[in-house]
Amino acid sequence: SNLLSNLCIQMENNQYSEVDGLVDECEELLSMLIEQCT
Repeated sequence: SNLLSNLCIQMENNQYSEVDGLVDECEELLSMLIEQCT
């Protein structure tokens, strides 16, 4: 999950920072994956 969260951070900080919905979608996917793993 650390790898995915790092990817989200890179997306948020870099080229995708201009797109608002993309980061939110990534966070939603992360939360779903975390729920399935726990």
